[in-house]
Amino acid sequence: MNFKLNRTEMFFDLADEQAVIIDTMQGYYYAVNRLGSVLLDEVLKGGTLESAETVLKELGGPADIGEQICAFFDRLKEYRIILEDDGKGEVHIPQTAVTDGFKLEITQFEDMADLLTADPVHDVDEDIGWPEKKDTL
Repeated sequence: MNFKLNRTEMFFDLADEQAVIIDTMQGYYYAVNRLGSVLLDEVLKGGTLESAETVLKELGGPADIGEQICAFFDRLKEYRIILEDDGKGEVHIPQTAVTDGFKLEITQFEDMADLLTADPVHDVDEDIGWPEKKDTL
């Protein structure tokens, strides 16, 4: 199965094998560990989960790495970070991505939701001032 980034709701950036993902609709942001970051980037470039499993097993991953990969991508789908796609391809995962082990982790943070969903340019109210956060419910 292949996936693509949910570009209408998410911002994704990878630097030094560490992903930062921001949900621009909810204001949540996500930290992904090194292996998860590299794996997600490779899959978003067109690699398959099956290819990722093969590569991680070649790097010495545990026997259940395929199940771990599926659970990790299920979680990414739950957060609406990724959407299913029809593409196919191989992944390249460098040895440095597994220096911390073979765990695939993502952590959601909600502490900046108000700030990240604020639109100070468009939420200005003449009577109240700037910015006025609009109720989205």
